[in-house]
Amino acid sequence: MSDKKILVRNALSASIMSTRATARVLFNLAMEAKCKIVELDFSNIEFASRSFLDELNCLIENQSEISVRKTNLNEQVEKMEKVVKSPKAVKSTSNKAQKKSTLIYM
Repeated sequence: MSDKKILVRNALSASIMSTRATARVLFNLAMEAKCKIVELDFSNIEFASRSFLDELNCLIENQSEISVRKTNLNEQVEKMEKVVKSPKAVKSTSNKAQKKSTLIYM
């Protein structure tokens, strides 16, 4: 089994990656490659949404069959990747509870 390179732009026929469904399609392409190492080449991808990257990262992390590398991310996609990989913020439910108590005390 040799390494496989997937040109994301060509594989998905788009320059904007915006949905979780698109992330699942890309992940399935990587899994179908039947290689130990799969490179996802993001050349010519203009934008990737938070939900797309979150879904793709979760799918990659929850399997152990292949190693996936993302390459050639532009500055905007790289920034979003960092946001997605940063520690998760406290759930908004605690903020709602605080707002409710604030309203009650007013």
